[in-house]
Amino acid sequence: MSKRATLSGLLIGAVVIATASTAVPASTTKQTNPQFQPCQTSDLGGTWRLMTFDERPYPGEDTDEYKVVPYQYMFFTDNGSYMFVKSNVEYRKEKNVSALLRLASGEFGLRYSLDKKGMLTVASAKETFGKYSCQVSAMEAGGYKKGDIILTEQVKAPQPGEVIRIYRRMVFSETKQ
Repeated sequence: MSKRATLSGLLIGAVVIATASTAVPASTTKQTNPQFQPCQTSDLGGTWRLMTFDERPYPGEDTDEYKVVPYQYMFFTDNGSYMFVKSNVEYRKEKNVSALLRLASGEFGLRYSLDKKGMLTVASAKETFGKYSCQVSAMEAGGYKKGDIILTEQVKAPQPGEVIRIYRRMVFSETKQ
């Protein structure tokens, strides 16, 4: 199997991780807590790593997917490009994450848009892949660091609920893998 085929197999998908120790806002679709503000485009630039995941009111197929590929990264550019990769290997070096993200960029050509209310849409030229309420943590509290972003997706099947993903901006150290 080619290196490109192996890396391509790691690209795009649902984002999932279960962490009981981090408190997730009861509903990130409504502004109920001054700690969380709607995302602005300036909040998104850079590389992000999935920190926590929660499916409410039940764990579903996304939780099962996370068990297979628990390391998930995304990248936003200032010009609207969006890249996402998932892997069963943890990456800490910028060159490794960047290589994976470049493959995702060339293969899928995803773009993002963000409205004034913090609704994030990820799409290709042909279809929309996801719509999320996007909030940024304005302070360090409750397991969040200032700048963490919280993406909430409303799901309808198999039962109504929401999938909440919390990402933290990556700070690279080339001395670690």
